[in-house]
Amino acid sequence: MQSSILGVFEGRDVTSAEMSLRNVGDGLSSAMKLDPVVLHHGDRVMLLIEAEVVDVAHPPAIPSDTGGPVKRKHILKGISALVTDTKANAQAISKHKGRIDKLAEIDGQRSIDDEIDAGPADDDESEF
Repeated sequence: MQSSILGVFEGRDVTSAEMSLRNVGDGLSSAMKLDPVVLHHGDRVMLLIEAEVVDVAHPPAIPSDTGGPVKRKHILKGISALVTDTKANAQAISKHKGRIDKLAEIDGQRSIDDEIDAGPADDDESEF
């Protein structure tokens, strides 16, 4: 019986997945030759990247536990890339960041943004 959404590798549970992305700079440099943009320190940009999975490894989830669960590590090589700024991409990444932020919250802890969005509680009688 499979105990993880990521499956089993050689009889060991796969407990997490990660990714390593290489050679993206080559694709971005080529893209900048076609459509150059001026970027400044601190700018944020959206990137659209095409990559190929060139290797999959299964190192131990806990480095010292060579007989325990493993993680799945995908090695990707960038093929092509471009700087993009479409509204749909911005919305998709914003939604995804929210999901990541929720995942990072400690069980039972609300984020500051949740508190701000909710406004003052009905029973809050404090005056500032």
